[in-house]
Amino acid sequence: MRMTKKKAAILEALRAKGEWDFRERGTPPYSATQVVNETGDDLSNTVKTLKILERDGLVVREAQRKECWNSIAGRHHPRTVACYWLAATMVEDRAAAAQWKAGSAARSEAALKNSFF
Repeated sequence: MRMTKKKAAILEALRAKGEWDFRERGTPPYSATQVVNETGDDLSNTVKTLKILERDGLVVREAQRKECWNSIAGRHHPRTVACYWLAATMVEDRAAAAQWKAGSAARSEAALKNSFF
């Protein structure tokens, strides 16, 4: 497999970068739309490249429920979408995501205490 700039950018976008990144874009796995938001590429090209990366064993795809924006309804709706893990760090990323989600109540409580109203 030839590593192109596009493939490298997608792999970098799938890399979980810790607490600050989780605050900005959520925990892995990431949908193709989230990858596009990071790379700035076209959605259809990104999906094609993700399929190639999956075939080559560099990413792992799984279906997950995500809140997706519906511009016609003007709000978010939960739906099942294909999400992608970086295969090389999937075990660590899954553990980090679970730990982050487990601490969400404490972060919400701390944010409420620090809010100004």
